Amino acid sequence: MKVLFITLAFSFIDFPKRGEGRYMFGRNQMKSQDIEKNNKELSNKMNAQDSKQYITYLYHSSICQYCSKVTSMLENNDNVEIIKFKENNKIEDFGKFNKPIVILLKNINKENSLERSIFFDELKRKGKKVQVPALEVNNIILFESDEIIKFYKKLLEKVSNDKKSSLENKGNIKNDKTKF
Repeated sequence: MKVLFITLAFSFIDFPKRGEGRYMFGRNQMKSQDIEKNNKELSNKMNAQDSKQYITYLYHSSICQYCSKVTSMLENNDNVEIIKFKENNKIEDFGKFNKPIVILLKNINKENSLERSIFFDELKRKGKKVQVPALEVNNIILFESDEIIKFYKKLLEKVSNDKKSSLENKGNIKNDKTKF
């Protein structure tokens, strides 16, 4: 009788099957190949884009150590402008940005509390889960702090290379002037 009861009890629990990529009780887990695929797709889009400015959204929580890891890496960089995006803000409210990489921080909590902001539901809708930090660029969501840092490092490298080639071209133009 006990065996029958235990068997019935375990039949209601949704144990993951091998290779299914899910945690117990049906919580989704993003597979590492999906994360890598998103990072490559995002990097390819950014490399193909010939832009002087890149605007990114970073969903974060003020109480998340992984979020701090990402923002600490980006702070005090001459090419990065970090702006706290509030619930009622629109991108047009900020006018013209001064740096090539703009990061609009969207806190999923209201200030330093555990109360949820509208960005919590926005991330859940767009990313199909709530996990911070989460980077949004061109409607692609990238999770995992290490992958986000890799992405920003590539973007910083691209911006630095673009600046160098721009300066070299300006130098060539100045040296190429001939008097008539």
